[in-house]
Amino acid sequence: MSKKLSLYNSDIFIGNNSIDYLTSYIKENPPTKIFILVDSNTKAKCLPFLMQSVSVIKDSFVIEVTPGEISKSIDEVQKICNLLLHHEIDRRSLIINLGGGVICDLGG
Repeated sequence: MSKKLSLYNSDIFIGNNSIDYLTSYIKENPPTKIFILVDSNTKAKCLPFLMQSVSVIKDSFVIEVTPGEISKSIDEVQKICNLLLHHEIDRRSLIINLGGGVICDLGG
């Protein structure tokens, strides 16, 4: 199964061709900066594969949170926002949520 979904102004890539979709999206819409939101699990198990598969994201800024529901807090959101602002996020920046529920909730 492979799908590209759109929700409001956000694209969501799901399935076996997700890497291809992401690579094409970045080439067609070059971001000024790329941020990747991970937890310690996805940082160890998924991020190396993503970095190897999508070479244009090798200079991305990685934001790591603690895995699990404990990270779903306003303090964590504030920490993430402060990091994004410190690293000069702008409207042409890309945030990649690499993970499941908590990561997608925080990144969204």
